[in-house]
Amino acid sequence: MQEGWTGSVRPGERIGPYTVLAEPASGGMGRVCLARSRGGRTVAVKTLLTSDDGIVAPEDRRRFAREAALAQRVQGPFTAGIVAADAEARVPWIATEYIPAPSLRDLVVSQGPLPAEAPPWIAAGTAEALVGIHAAGLVHRDVKPSNIPGNEIQISGDFTRNEADALVEELGG
Repeated sequence: MQEGWTGSVRPGERIGPYTVLAEPASGGMGRVCLARSRGGRTVAVKTLLTSDDGIVAPEDRRRFAREAALAQRVQGPFTAGIVAADAEARVPWIATEYIPAPSLRDLVVSQGPLPAEAPPWIAAGTAEALVGIHAAGLVHRDVKPSNIPGNEIQISGDFTRNEADALVEELGG
């Protein structure tokens, strides 16, 4: 990474031990990059945005370090686990498991309205993820379609419907 780095990366550059493949998303507080470890594991790496001179505000760094520590407590089949993090890096980063799927938002934008069987399945998976987050004593503050992976939506007749019904019943629905 270059001197004065502000968190923007190009393919081939490194963040910690990861080589950047693409930068698919950016938001008000940070960027998310698709990256790969030396061993070939694909991860999503979240970095904080910095000022133009490459500085991370101390309050932002503390909040990011706390987020990394808290997120490591969350486990479950519908959450992306933390692989590694470095809140002390010049530009702090968190690497999570990569979910190779579009977000629910992108899925609906690209495919149009989903079949009637899909909403119960999506709701059940999202609810199970939130149960895991809450079991760790946390609250997710940004639940929205762009943060929900669409890869668990396997539209295949009764199997999907039955699987969703079972999950909803498990969750007390």
